[in-house]
Amino acid sequence: MRWIQSGKKKDDTKAYKIPGGLTPGKQIILKGRVSNGTTWFPINFCENEEFGNGDTLFHFNPRPNDGVVVRNSHIDGSWGPEEREQPHFPFDNGKSFSVRIDVTAEKFIVYVNGKHFVDYAHRLDVQKGEFLILGEGAEYYDVIFLDKPVMPYITKIPNGMSVGKVFRIRGMCTSDVGFSVNFMDDGGKYYFHFNPRPQAGCVVRNANFGDWGGEERDGPGFPFSPFQYFDASFVCMEDKFSVFVNDEHFTDFNHRDDLTKISVLNLQGNLSIMDVDCSDTKGEESTKEVESGLEKGDVFEFQGMMKPDANRFDINFVNENGDIAFHFNPRRNEDEVVMNNCEDGAWQSEERTGLHPVFKTERPFEVKVETKKKKFKVFINGVKFCKFRMRCDVEAIRSIQIRGDVFILETLLMKRQDQPIWEGLPTGLQVGSWITVRGFPKKHWTRFQVNFMCSGDEDGDIAFHFNPRKDQGEVVRNSRLSEDGDWGPEETEAPEFPFEAKDTFEIVFHVGEDKFFTFLNGKNFIEYNHRTSIERICHLCISGDCNFFEPEIM
Repeated sequence: MRWIQSGKKKDDTKAYKIPGGLTPGKQIILKGRVSNGTTWFPINFCENEEFGNGDTLFHFNPRPNDGVVVRNSHIDGSWGPEEREQPHFPFDNGKSFSVRIDVTAEKFIVYVNGKHFVDYAHRLDVQKGEFLILGEGAEYYDVIFLDKPVMPYITKIPNGMSVGKVFRIRGMCTSDVGFSVNFMDDGGKYYFHFNPRPQAGCVVRNANFGDWGGEERDGPGFPFSPFQYFDASFVCMEDKFSVFVNDEHFTDFNHRDDLTKISVLNLQGNLSIMDVDCSDTKGEESTKEVESGLEKGDVFEFQGMMKPDANRFDINFVNENGDIAFHFNPRRNEDEVVMNNCEDGAWQSEERTGLHPVFKTERPFEVKVETKKKKFKVFINGVKFCKFRMRCDVEAIRSIQIRGDVFILETLLMKRQDQPIWEGLPTGLQVGSWITVRGFPKKHWTRFQVNFMCSGDEDGDIAFHFNPRKDQGEVVRNSRLSEDGDWGPEETEAPEFPFEAKDTFEIVFHVGEDKFFTFLNGKNFIEYNHRTSIERICHLCISGDCNFFEPEIM
């Protein structure tokens, strides 16, 4: 399950309860910026919520003044021997960073800005780790905990079930037998059983409090065929679960008992899970602090849903003096989106455009706002919607606020990555692995490539070369595996050329036993048979005429 927590300001220390504790397979992602003039900013995995009260399993302490990252453990009241060897120092003052820490049975593996940085062998039983404690000296935008889901997948629901909680499951069915999504209590009762059955071409819904109740089977089509990617959201409402699949309303299931008794999510059957997200609605207002200011190229992502009988909500990019640099305000009652800025308490000239259709429904939506040098660009569900001329300095923006008649599910601040992007794969690719690449084609783009590499050398073997070429209107796939560096036969057949300069894209790669499955913006795209053992693949390399964000590897 993926669990996203809000970050912290530079002068704060904050403790995070690690969902499920530290276990092999856990992944922790920290996105932030080093504060100017900082001496150090420790990252600690601890036994208890208060640093120093109990053991510290892993102390990761970047020290900009010394140009070194000190690693250590604090056991039974004493520090052990320090580790200081490092390939480089990536935490200079004022610099943005992304730290990914993979937990294995033997060690912590640390990646900084996509590149392998250091390993740290466990000195204690890793399962003693219950808390992540972030010290002063850096601001954090997002703190993300990830578990790689394996079937059957059974997990406690963080903080229990409540109205407005949303569960998002992405993946694909792997046989015609099907699978089930079950919301249960600790005693094994089924409050909502959602069971896609490919052989019958239907989805059975039911509840079981000792015996199965009356089945519900009606539905608009069947989006769960084997090896077809799906994106399903289960929204707990006051009187029902609402289910959305691939951005469309699929069905409702009325509660048959007290929803607050639900405590377990249970996935069974033939399902390859890309990820499972659990989102608590964040009340009627949410603010993401960006203490040191936004940067050109930053993208703010908001996932939400209009409330029943909603009228309007707004997203505000707020300057350090309280002025609003950009006000994005969908209004159902006026069938328009109002955009503006506010200076010294006075609203300036409005700009208006028609209301996007998704804001007229209660379907989940995604809003992305890209900060350019001279404008904001807004994308709704990946498609360019509008732009707004920048009326202030982007670096003066210190927070992003959401408020109004909307369920606030998730907010993220994404930083554009320097190219080429190299992502290490700590245990190599495995059958069932998922890789997600997100980006924006540049205005006059021609090509970009995603390469699954067999070494960390750009001249090394390439197991899978995925290469959209706008100048040819093709997506070329190939492998480079020969000793003399020659390419194999190209594959170019595809249902369409789906990359547009004005829109965002999300490419999802799934590793099957004999081939890669590729999905583009939630739709099946192409397949590519393996030409070498997937165990050889150890790096992902991304480059070209696009702005890319940090890839996700599960």
